[in-house]
Amino acid sequence: MAQLRPFAKEFGVTIELPDKIPYTKRALAITEFARDMGKLELFRDATMEAHWSQGKDIEAIEDLAEIASAVGLEPDEALSAGDDPAYLARVDDIRKDAQSHQVTAIPTFMFGQHPVVGCQRYETLERIAQKLQIPEALSNRPSK
Repeated sequence: MAQLRPFAKEFGVTIELPDKIPYTKRALAITEFARDMGKLELFRDATMEAHWSQGKDIEAIEDLAEIASAVGLEPDEALSAGDDPAYLARVDDIRKDAQSHQVTAIPTFMFGQHPVVGCQRYETLERIAQKLQIPEALSNRPSK
């Protein structure tokens, strides 16, 4: 976590580091509700902004309600979805699928069957792709 702030700053991004890593299952269940309501990207982006830029607690009911409202979701419905067994099961299914593909954290970069977990500099990913001889991974080099 301590390396995250300077890493983000290299890209012109200022972040607020949380006091603890949040338990995100409720927020993820609400994200699935937002998907059903056609607001997946809005809710996901607003949640990331709230967590990383505004220092909000995405475990806190008040903050989740505020985020939901800001993207046009009915806060009480969103909070109910966060505790709904069907949405929670969907989150579990997505997590199981991710784990079956060796994804254990976000971000995870897959180079064939080789996962690389965590924020990485492009040069690091490039070295890994070269070492593993995965040329298609190098074809989308970001512009500077």
